[in-house]
Amino acid sequence: MTKSILFQNTTLLEGTTITAPDSKGERRFYGYAFLPDDQDILDVFSKGFYPRHLECYPRELTEVSTSRRIRGVATIQSYICHYAAYQYIYQRITSGNEIYLVDLREVGGIVKRASTPAFCCHGYRQGDSAFQLFPFTREYHRLETLAPVPGEAVIGMVTSFKVRTYFAPLTKLKLHINPGYRQGVEGVRAIADLFNGESDWVMV
Repeated sequence: MTKSILFQNTTLLEGTTITAPDSKGERRFYGYAFLPDDQDILDVFSKGFYPRHLECYPRELTEVSTSRRIRGVATIQSYICHYAAYQYIYQRITSGNEIYLVDLREVGGIVKRASTPAFCCHGYRQGDSAFQLFPFTREYHRLETLAPVPGEAVIGMVTSFKVRTYFAPLTKLKLHINPGYRQGVEGVRAIADLFNGESDWVMV
């Protein structure tokens, strides 16, 4: 993935939809997002992600009926900006976390603005370099998804070509394909083309 402007702001990608605010003032994003997680990679590829709120609420409750009551870690949290996803890992100061590229074109996610006060536990800190480098993230701080994200919606895992640093956003990403992605290798190729702005990419 070679065009950093696109993986630092996936709202720019073709096929992305952001709804107008609803009666609650909430907008929903349907597109591609980066999801940090510490599960086993093969488990993620096969099983995907399951929101914790479904362990507490009946399965028949819909996103609309529960969105006011469910917040934070009970949901699946992802980021439109890769740097924001990485900073989430950095602030947790934990090892073993990976960042996955997920296809949320079907299930979507509720758009969340930056939290106040300045230091928040579900993302990066207000006023730090992420806000300075990518100002749009003040409005698009993170996504919260209430529905399960199945393994077939996990496009793959992204890694860097060099040692990551907290202060420097990456200019290129490696995409490690999930063989179980629902649109297959050709589907991943099409998504890589979106991020590259071109059709040339290298299989490794």
